[in-house]
Amino acid sequence: MSAAVSTSGRYIITAHQDHSLILWDLKKKTWDTLSTRANIYSAGVVPDRDAILWQDLDNRVVVQTVAGDELLRFDHFPTYGHAISSDLNTYLSADQQWNVFKGFGDRQKPILKDGVSPSFAGSGKLLNLAMAKDRPYFITAGFGDDHDPIEDYAPVADGRRFSRYGGVTLWNTETGEPVAKLRGNSSKTHAAISPDGQWVVSGDENGNGFYWNTEESEKRYRLASYYSGRYIDGTPFEMGDARNWDKSQLIDPIDGLNNVTIAQAFIDHSRYYLRFGN
Repeated sequence: MSAAVSTSGRYIITAHQDHSLILWDLKKKTWDTLSTRANIYSAGVVPDRDAILWQDLDNRVVVQTVAGDELLRFDHFPTYGHAISSDLNTYLSADQQWNVFKGFGDRQKPILKDGVSPSFAGSGKLLNLAMAKDRPYFITAGFGDDHDPIEDYAPVADGRRFSRYGGVTLWNTETGEPVAKLRGNSSKTHAAISPDGQWVVSGDENGNGFYWNTEESEKRYRLASYYSGRYIDGTPFEMGDARNWDKSQLIDPIDGLNNVTIAQAFIDHSRYYLRFGN
């Protein structure tokens, strides 16, 4: 399935295994089934609008308000994740081979197309992409953590067996070129970029969670543990010592919560983000 949260934090759109598309209104505490023929990977939102993005099983991409008014519709390949700008002029999408494209129809061009291995692990497969609103950035997140410099491998290289863009990568939306590899995650990874384009947050199935400032992408910060708090780098204490952690701002976690973060979403105009676990 797929899910997305509106910039205001009021609405959530979800697409499910049975192809139902559900709109959740957190203020009213209600939900509505908008379609029973949705691509399960296509639930998305339009930044700074009460509008959603999705694709039906006839491969039509639809942008509509939460009230049901249609803003845009076009035919496209079956998407494995997509995003659109608030002015509806920039559309990013991934196909079922985990290639990334900008635009649709006659304006469509590849941005990332560099792995043909049938193995999920072998290709650094894409799990999600997300676009900032206020800066020309978007991110891709997938499997693995490639350490090669960006300049060593072109992102569009037909015939390359193994992708060189696993993990989290920051891209320039206008040029379609990679800006930085945000390193640290080591397995299936989900990431989100804040609407203001300043922050990227990631989490993977091994329990690693990080965040970066896009202006200082070489600096990596750890997400706080629900139980131990914030990890303090550079202490004189040995690994495993509780004094390596700052618990001063922790709130009590709910019962059964673990530290694995499988998805993230920014809300309230980049001031906060949500962490989804399992």
